[in-house]
Amino acid sequence: MMRDRSDFSNPTHASESPENFYNLQKQIFELYNLGKYRDALTLAEEAASRFPGKDDRTTYWKACLRSRLGELGEALQVLNEATRRGLWWSEEALKTETDLDPIRERPEFKIFLAECERMKHIADRTAKPELTVLTPTDYSPGEVRPVMIAFHPRGEDFEDFVGLWRHALSKGVIVAFPRSSQLLSSHSRCWDDLARSEREVADMYSQLSRIYKLDKEKTILSGFSQGATLAIYLALKGSIRVRGFIAVAPASSVIPSHSEEFASFVKATEKPGLKAWLLVGDKDRFFERVSILHSNMKVNGLRFEYVVEPGLGHAYPDDFAVKLEHAVDFILN
Repeated sequence: MMRDRSDFSNPTHASESPENFYNLQKQIFELYNLGKYRDALTLAEEAASRFPGKDDRTTYWKACLRSRLGELGEALQVLNEATRRGLWWSEEALKTETDLDPIRERPEFKIFLAECERMKHIADRTAKPELTVLTPTDYSPGEVRPVMIAFHPRGEDFEDFVGLWRHALSKGVIVAFPRSSQLLSSHSRCWDDLARSEREVADMYSQLSRIYKLDKEKTILSGFSQGATLAIYLALKGSIRVRGFIAVAPASSVIPSHSEEFASFVKATEKPGLKAWLLVGDKDRFFERVSILHSNMKVNGLRFEYVVEPGLGHAYPDDFAVKLEHAVDFILN
């Protein structure tokens, strides 16, 4: 079904802020989950008009909803027009999208898919990992500070992700945002190739250590969804020496469809003294998996806080900024 990727900052200015887009998105998915596809489409059209910078996301919603409504020609038109605007999605991202099943065998869809693959092939040639680093307002160059490394989710809006996790700056930590080189769509990336992800994170951590004086006894790994699971994996494996990790709505695995393998890894890993802060909604599609991971971590001696948000799906809680600040305090103190 359509993916609910809720990674948004909370600015207090501008009528067309990301926060307002987030509110619209929540309404769209509530209607979608109730089967009210026509009403959801109306809101998706409104979001497209008001937020042209979110064209990749709103276009995808419109295509999925048109397909759900049986308006197959219109759905195909939306997708093929999107590629003419430079938008594309990888075959990996599209193949599990059940909303598009009614059009999957249509010749027009195959043309669309071929164009997406052509554009992805071109984009892959120049895709590189990126590193964004934010420092607290009272930071002085050369000063020793803890660092929190935040991993984006699969298919993220990177700017919105940075806008939300930057709230950790209020706790006096440097916040680093690695961005994967692995392309999922024209506007988003993923960590699906775990070995490649590990190499890129190690390289970016080395780069970070050369530029900043880090308190390496107080490093935190963190993230949302696939990024949260990557943080757990790297912390437990010891790829980077860390004080602990903050995992918000972790997915059941880093590599899609490898959940059993990841659960086995966590169960077999003992890291007594490592501190963990986990948050998940009881309506999250990964809730049962996260509960199992939590139980395994408890058995293996991790010091943790486990927060279950009533009524929350695979998303951030409304008071995430406050909870993030508390999580940083818990890991560091």
